Amino acid sequence: MTPSTGPIQLLYQRLYVVVVVTIAAALAAWFFSERVTPIYRSQARIFLPMRGDAFSLTSEEANMPTGPRLPTGSAELLDSLMGLLEAADLRQLVAAQIEGRTSADLEKSVSFAVDKFNRVTISVFDPDPEMARRIAETYVREFRVRLDETTKAAMRSNADLLVQAIEDTERQIHELEQERLRFLQGKGTVDYSTEFAMKSEEVALYRRQVATLDAKVASAQQGIAELERQLAERPDATPENFVPRSRSEVRNPRLDQLASEIRAAEVELAELKTKYRPKHPDVVAKEEQLKLLRDELASESERIAGTEEFGPDPMREDLEKQLVTQRIALEAANGERARYQELLERAQAELMALPEVASKLEDFDSRLKKLRETLSLSRSRLNEFQLYLKRDTSYLGIAEAPVAPQTPYLPRTDLAVLAGALLGLVLSVTLAVGMVRAAVFRQEALWS
Repeated sequence: MTPSTGPIQLLYQRLYVVVVVTIAAALAAWFFSERVTPIYRSQARIFLPMRGDAFSLTSEEANMPTGPRLPTGSAELLDSLMGLLEAADLRQLVAAQIEGRTSADLEKSVSFAVDKFNRVTISVFDPDPEMARRIAETYVREFRVRLDETTKAAMRSNADLLVQAIEDTERQIHELEQERLRFLQGKGTVDYSTEFAMKSEEVALYRRQVATLDAKVASAQQGIAELERQLAERPDATPENFVPRSRSEVRNPRLDQLASEIRAAEVELAELKTKYRPKHPDVVAKEEQLKLLRDELASESERIAGTEEFGPDPMREDLEKQLVTQRIALEAANGERARYQELLERAQAELMALPEVASKLEDFDSRLKKLRETLSLSRSRLNEFQLYLKRDTSYLGIAEAPVAPQTPYLPRTDLAVLAGALLGLVLSVTLAVGMVRAAVFRQEALWS
């Protein structure tokens, strides 16, 4: 070795050392990796949805999804999930279902983490790949059951509170109804609202009757005034103002006389026609006479006036009869109106005594209505709770189910060989440099 020899030349001179040590280190790493018991890793990824499932019996909008089930980004919720997963009682519960593994084993072989997608990762390390899968699967199942049971337990508690509230509301309704019934019985009725409506209808009926009778009285008064006016225009019932009342008719005696003369003329005409020709003056004269008699008979009336009676004006008598009838009707209408007016005043007096009671009943009805609305709402909410508790849906979503790994997670033989080779390279270079320095030291000692 000379002073001008550089590091590269020095390593080149001891290259066999570098190669042998590096190969030996890589082989040693490979040998020990093959002798180490392999460790398998099974992972499950779960997430808490950003939005929980809603359910309502009264609103269809609440049952419609508002978006996909995505993991929540709330750091507080994720920290809470990590705390629940790392709980010792959950670990003991899982260990109790895994034969050959204790809670202490699981504490060492199971880890939890939150990835960048806000998913909670459960990693299980075990020499048995199927056991690793079972542990991860049991963790997911038991954690889901615990989370669901915890949430549903709170819902059951709320449902129990609703049941108690419903019972209290039903009791209040029953007590208020009994109080209302006692109040009505104290007033001598069991359905005062119906009585109030009937009394109002009775007052309205009497008012309509009085109004109708008022119109009837006014009409009768107008009729009487009109009849009195017409009577004043008719002549008085004195003999000098009598008018024909009736007349009789008799058979016209002239008809029989003319018929007798016609028959006699016809006989004479027949005798003349036997003696003379049709153009004879006697025959023509007789025919003219017969024609005149027939014309006179045709112009005569069959009935003629007989006797005739006179008396007072019949229209006046009819008007007087109508006037009497109208006055009787007026008196009857006035009497009937007075009776209905009395009934109306009595009914109005009874109705005026009802507002205080009606106000009390309105208070009862208003309180009952509010209690019944509250009861209906509570029952609807209870039905929603009960139906939701029967659902099998979970609050926890599974993004990746655990599977049995096919290749071991540890050891990584390729990485171990690479690490051994790198370590051998460092050691070989160090050894080569040491050997060179030792040779230099020996040469200097010989020359000194």
